[in-house]
Amino acid sequence: MFRGKSSEPPPPFAIQVLTPDYLIEGHIPRNMTWHSLVEIEIAPAHYQPTGTMTLPAGSAPLLHVQQNALVAIMPQDEACATDVLKGFGTQHLLKVTMLLNHYRFTGMAFATSDNISTLTYADAILMQDATIDCLIVGAQRKVWTAPLALIYTRKMLQGLFAI
Repeated sequence: MFRGKSSEPPPPFAIQVLTPDYLIEGHIPRNMTWHSLVEIEIAPAHYQPTGTMTLPAGSAPLLHVQQNALVAIMPQDEACATDVLKGFGTQHLLKVTMLLNHYRFTGMAFATSDNISTLTYADAILMQDATIDCLIVGAQRKVWTAPLALIYTRKMLQGLFAI
């Protein structure tokens, strides 16, 4: 009878989260602050090792990932990708390779200028059409791609170069 706003909350974002040792898939709340994460809650979460960990793949109803373990977030639905892009919409695209922890990311990075050095000061770098290589010998998952990856570089960026 009345056509007011729906009381149903919007569905959570579908994501993949990359840590130094795991790739985690699941859902996060829509009220994310992409640049200043302290922790991320993934519910439900399905995880698989990327390196040589002996812990098998598994799942949990709720998984907390702390900021210091966060390498990248890869949106898995259009709503999440659109939300992430809001903060990077007017940036320049630079074709780069980043060495971070034991991963190599290659793709188009959103930068504030055409100067690659501006990326070295960012806490988070958004990359489009990312190819992610796990550089660990004997890694269980060697290479995968993501249309969009928000890469958290704090204290883990080991190299950045234009290609």
